[in-house]
Amino acid sequence: MTIREAAARYNVDEETLKTYEKDGYIAKSGEEYAEGDFSNIGIIRILLGGGMEGDELRSYLRLLGISGTESERIRLLRIQRVRLLDEIHEKQQALDHIDYFIYQIKTAEKLKNGGII
Repeated sequence: MTIREAAARYNVDEETLKTYEKDGYIAKSGEEYAEGDFSNIGIIRILLGGGMEGDELRSYLRLLGISGTESERIRLLRIQRVRLLDEIHEKQQALDHIDYFIYQIKTAEKLKNGGII
């Protein structure tokens, strides 16, 4: 299958597939793509969306076809999970600060207008 056919079949644009290939997340079986070249496309998209990339993602994908690697795959996923939680906490702190600024502005506005806080 050509890259155009693969893009249409898996609902991914051609440039994304080329990038996945360049980054080593998918590999061509020959001159054209084979069905098996895209067996993990959904996993790749989910893990990239969750921030896993580079060597960690390549390692995870390499381990997918090997039995007895469940604990190593879980370890890689847990590492990424901790990173995501750290990002969530940072965003929550930023959100809390913004909410506090809004509160300060509203409070100052009420005081200026002689209103009750």
